[in-house]
Amino acid sequence: MEKKPIVLVSPPPSDPTQPYSSLPMLTGFLREKGCRVVQIDLGMKLFDEWTTLGRLERAKRDAITRIGRADIEPDDDYLERFYGIIGLSDFIVGHVEEAKAIMRDSNRFYDLREYEWASTILQLACELVSLPNHPTVLTPYDYSAKVPLTFKGLLEATSGRYDNLFFNAFEREVVPSLIAINPLLVGISVTYDCQIVPAFTLSRLLKKAAPNLHVTIGGATISLLEPQITRDAVCFEYADSYVLGEGETALLSLANNISSGQDPSSGPNIITKTHGVPGAGLKWKFEQMDELPPPDFDGLELKSYLTPEPVLLVASTRGCYHSKCAFCNVSMNKKRRYRSNARGQTASQLRVINQKHGARRFFFCDDAIPLANMLEISDFVMKEAQSITWSGEARLESDIAEHIPTLKSGGCRQLTFGLESASQRILDLMDKRNTVENDLRILKACIDSGLAVNMQTFIGFPSETHDEAMKTIDFLVNNKDDLISFGFGTFDLCQDTPVYDHPERYGITVHPSPDENLFFEPFEFEQSSGMTREEVESLYMKASNRLGKVYRGRTNYLCRAAGAHVLLHLSRYSPEELNGFWKKKLEGRVLRSPLPDDAVVRTRPDILTSHPFDARHSFDHRALDTETGEVLDLSPEEQKMMEMCDGRRSAKEIIDEWVRERGQVAQERTLDLAKAVIMINKLYINGLIGFDWLE
Repeated sequence: MEKKPIVLVSPPPSDPTQPYSSLPMLTGFLREKGCRVVQIDLGMKLFDEWTTLGRLERAKRDAITRIGRADIEPDDDYLERFYGIIGLSDFIVGHVEEAKAIMRDSNRFYDLREYEWASTILQLACELVSLPNHPTVLTPYDYSAKVPLTFKGLLEATSGRYDNLFFNAFEREVVPSLIAINPLLVGISVTYDCQIVPAFTLSRLLKKAAPNLHVTIGGATISLLEPQITRDAVCFEYADSYVLGEGETALLSLANNISSGQDPSSGPNIITKTHGVPGAGLKWKFEQMDELPPPDFDGLELKSYLTPEPVLLVASTRGCYHSKCAFCNVSMNKKRRYRSNARGQTASQLRVINQKHGARRFFFCDDAIPLANMLEISDFVMKEAQSITWSGEARLESDIAEHIPTLKSGGCRQLTFGLESASQRILDLMDKRNTVENDLRILKACIDSGLAVNMQTFIGFPSETHDEAMKTIDFLVNNKDDLISFGFGTFDLCQDTPVYDHPERYGITVHPSPDENLFFEPFEFEQSSGMTREEVESLYMKASNRLGKVYRGRTNYLCRAAGAHVLLHLSRYSPEELNGFWKKKLEGRVLRSPLPDDAVVRTRPDILTSHPFDARHSFDHRALDTETGEVLDLSPEEQKMMEMCDGRRSAKEIIDEWVRERGQVAQERTLDLAKAVIMINKLYINGLIGFDWLE
C-alpha cells in the first residue's frame, strides 16, 4: 500500500514573488527520509485567484452592497476606505491581468515605468478584494484584522464572521481539496504573525471536516507562542499538536508515530494534549546543519510567482552568531541556537538548485549571514556560476569593508544592514558592538563597488533623546542618494530580550501585561530619561512623512523594498541607475512663475479620482495616474480645485473663484490666496493638471 503523504501548507498571505523557505527546507529533509510530501503555497494560490477580473468585480459589488446592510454599520472608517478606491475600481478590474502579466514578462518587468504601474495596480487590487471584509486589510504580503490575538479570541475570529476574508474560500474549496489528498497529517507553517488568523481558520475548518486527521501547526511565529500554548488548552480547538523550534526531525517523528499508532508527543519539539492539558517536558532538538539536504522546491509552481524568473530563499545558518542585541527577541530565543553550514555546503546546495531548477537569483534568509559564508558563495559564483546574483542580511562588522569588492564580483547585489541608530551612545547601549564611523566606512565601500544597501533603523530605544533620534533620521535623509531603500520604525519592548530581562540597566519600569494570553503584544514601560513614548510616536510620524517624500517612489515595490523584485532589478541595473530613475521622478516638473494669466488649466485625461467631490464627505480623495501608476492623496479642497480645472479657465480665474467662494475678510482672503496658489502648484508638480501653453 502506498504511503499517505504529509501535506505541508504555507497559509496566506505569503509573498507572491517567491516561495517561503520553510516548506522547501522541510520537504527536502522529509523526502530524503523516504516520506511522500505535498507542499502547497496557499498564499500564492489565493493571491492569483483573488486578483482576477471576476473576483474583483464581485468584491466591488459586495462593497457597494455592504453600505446598505443593516447588520453591519457603515462607519466612517469603512466609508473612507470605500470612497478612497471605488472610483478607481473599474480601472483596477480591467487591468489586473495585464499587471500580473508584466510581473512575469522577462522584458516588461525591467521597464521601470511599466513595473511601477503594475505594482500599483496589484496593490490596489488587494485593497479592493478585502474592502467588503472591512476592517480586514489585505496587501500582497500582509493581512491585518481587528481581532484579539489570543486562543479564546480566535474562536470568534475563525468562526466565519463577515470580516474573515479567508473563511468561505477555505471551507468551500481549500479544505475539501486537502482532504481529497488523503494525507497522513497536515502541517501548517506560520512564518509571520499576519498569518495567524488565516492559519487558525484553516486548521479549525480542517479539524471540523476531518476530526481524525492530525493537524499540526509550527513555524517561526508559533515558536514565540510557547508560553500561551503550554498554559491554554483552548489551543487544541485548532490543532492536534504544535511544533516549537525546528520542524525537520519533529515532523518525521510525528509522521512515524501516527503511522505506527504510537504517542505523537514522544518526538522532539512537539506539544500535544495529555489528559486534557498541554503536555509538558518538551524535548528540544537542534538539527545538524551539515546533515541537512538542499531545499526541495519540487511541487511548487515556480512559474506561477510574480517574477520573470524564480527567486529562491535559502539559508547558510540558523540563529544569529551575534545574539547580543538588547532589543532582539529572535536571536536570544532558546529555539534559535546558532549553527552554520559546513564548509562548502552552501556552494554545493546552490549548485544543486541551480542545475535542477535553473534558478539564478537567491535571497539568503539568515538572521545575519557571516562574512566567511558570503566569501564562500562569492568564490563559487566567480568560479562556476557567473550568472548567479544574490542578496542577504549582514552585520556591519569592522572587517567587511575590505571584502565588499569581492562580494560584488561574486554576485552579491544588495546587503541589508541593521544600522538601528546613528547615535554612538545608543549603539553601545544596544550592545551592537559597531561604531558609526565604521558604518559609514562600510557604506562608502558599498557605494564605491556598486553594491546596493538597505539600512534598517528605528527610534525610541530607552533613554534616547530627541537629538539622538534626529541623528538617525538625518542619516537616512543625508544618504538618500547612496541608500537604495531603508526600514524605519519605533522600539517595541518584547519578552525574552535583554531590555526586558534587565530593565534597571536601561532605566525603565515595565508595566505588567493586561492579558498574559495575548500574542506578540509589546510591553508598556516608563523610562527615567529620554523621550516619552508620546514624543517618540510624534517624531516618528513627522519623520515618516519627511522620509516618504525624500524616498518617494523608491519603496513602491510589490513586496517590500528588499525583496525578490529589488534583487531582480539590481541584477539588471546598478544602484546608481535605479536611484537616478526614482530621483528623476521625484524632481517632477517646475512651474513657471508667476502663473500665466492666459494659460487654460485642465485636469489630465489620464487621471482618475477615487470619487467625485462631495462636500458631505470630508474624506481624503485619491488620484490615480493611469499612465504611470502613481497614487496621490488629495484633501477635499485639493479635489475641489482639481475639478475646477476643466479646461475653460486660467489658473488666475480658478484661484480667484476659489478664494471668492470662501467670502472671507481681507486678511483671510490673503491667506486663502496663498493657499490656493500652493495647491495649484502642487497639482501641477504632481502631474495631475496641465497648462495648454506648456503642451
